[in-house]
Amino acid sequence: MGANDTPIEIMIDTSSCLKGVSGPPLLMSGFLLIDKPAGPTSHDVLNILKKKTGIKRMGHSGTLDPFATGLLVVGVGEGVKFFPYLVDEPKVYTATLKLGEATDTLDREGKVVETKSVPSLDASAFDCVLKSFLGRRDQLPPMYSARKIEGKKLYELAREGKTVERKPREIEIFDIGAVTASRQTFSFRVTCSRGTYVRVLGADIAKALGTVGHLTELRREKSGSFAVTSAVSPKNVSLERDLIPILKALKEIPPLLLTKDAARSLMRGQIIPSDKKNPPGLVVLMNEESFLGVGTCHDGQIKPVRLMSGK
Repeated sequence: MGANDTPIEIMIDTSSCLKGVSGPPLLMSGFLLIDKPAGPTSHDVLNILKKKTGIKRMGHSGTLDPFATGLLVVGVGEGVKFFPYLVDEPKVYTATLKLGEATDTLDREGKVVETKSVPSLDASAFDCVLKSFLGRRDQLPPMYSARKIEGKKLYELAREGKTVERKPREIEIFDIGAVTASRQTFSFRVTCSRGTYVRVLGADIAKALGTVGHLTELRREKSGSFAVTSAVSPKNVSLERDLIPILKALKEIPPLLLTKDAARSLMRGQIIPSDKKNPPGLVVLMNEESFLGVGTCHDGQIKPVRLMSGK
């Protein structure tokens, strides 16, 4: 991602500029909540948005598979730098699992690699199995995923017919329950930690039910405080209407109001003294109600961590 080579003239508000701090006007920055359709990759969605808005610097948090739909949080301009400070969990998904057929990708996009009969199941059986997945557990990332090993994405290796050793990672299932159920398919809603592969979870659920399975539908409904009910189609996005200011997106972090001189010092990367009344830990740095960036208060000092560049 590079600098925006197509500047957009806008009226700058207090959430996207540095009042009282010298520097050039900022380009439009913040976050977009996109309702991704089935078909395009998450990267394809970025390309659609870049073409529509003329802004080159964009990124997304939490890749969605091509067949998946739902909430994709997109950083615009300076917003890209502040992804690490967004509250992005728990995540909520709804998924539809087809029983009796396993695919190599664990979803409908792959080829069938195994079939198995489906035992007779009732609602109590589904409920019992789903509840067994609550809590923390280790999960092995699938070969068909965007996770990288030695600089190469796993799905690229999988397409070459390669299988490599992967390390399991700990995930947590906070809540899970059936939505609809039949002999061959059932839908469930899961609330989980970041990094959870719902495709893997679906295959594990099918195994626990005594058969095999793959996901035919997957939709992300929530990510932290963001919900798909507030998202828009990538083709219908309007920056003036839909852009969430960085300051608003970081509302879970306590604000720290600075004097003009203190703000100037921090914007130069300097460490300044902290008042004992200031909240300890991560803080949003403010100057006259303008967003400067993120810093920390610790041991009587305020340290800049990630700052707006002003360009």
